[in-house]
Amino acid sequence: MQADFRLVETSGAGLAERIRYIDTYCGRLVIEVAVLTEAVKTLAATRGADPEAVAKAVSDAVAAKLASIELSVSTK
Repeated sequence: MQADFRLVETSGAGLAERIRYIDTYCGRLVIEVAVLTEAVKTLAATRGADPEAVAKAVSDAVAAKLASIELSVSTK
């Protein structure tokens, strides 16, 4: 599964349409994260590593990276 991170032009869309898009997109991301988590666990197990320890290490690394991201939003 490949994530589609293209920005979609929604400036002409109504609020309900934008919310629907965000809801759908977030749902896809949740599914992708679940699939990738299971793939990491399977890969770890086939290599003789503890799948839970590897999944936790990946999760901790992602959490640390996300904590360092700073977003700014402005309106014109």
